[in-house]
Amino acid sequence: MPNRYGYGMGLRHSLTNIDPDRRRGDCAACGPDVPVRGRVRGDRPGLNWQCRRPGEVRDSAASRARRKHAERLRRYGLTEGEYAALVAAHGDGCAICGGSDTDRRLAIDHCHRTGRVRGLLCRSCNRGLGFFGDDPGRLRAAIDYLQREPEDGGSVASG
Repeated sequence: MPNRYGYGMGLRHSLTNIDPDRRRGDCAACGPDVPVRGRVRGDRPGLNWQCRRPGEVRDSAASRARRKHAERLRRYGLTEGEYAALVAAHGDGCAICGGSDTDRRLAIDHCHRTGRVRGLLCRSCNRGLGFFGDDPGRLRAAIDYLQREPEDGGSVASG
């Protein structure tokens, strides 16, 4: 878990060229001439110096997506291999409609009562199940409703 300075995010904030008087140095992650904090300890001037801007490191969208995906895998107790096996089992698509979200990963669907993973769903199907409260009875009623023919054989007239 990253601390308030951004350490622990997998970024290496190793410092070089520290100028203790100006309190600036070059950080491998943040770039040259960034503010640093720390103190000189005896004859080891580089010890205990840290970059002051690691939280400001520009984080790419791909990096954020990887972290979010890893956190979801942890939450549901899946390994990357198990997730890949689920993707392959569903033919690289949603377990309900077979489609895929091109701009995002498939959602990990789980039973809210037991916490067990049921499969992978596209965003629309996952939200649809959520709107129906994961209740099979409500979903069956919705299917019956959709399959019913209109009573008058036509559409509802507006006016």
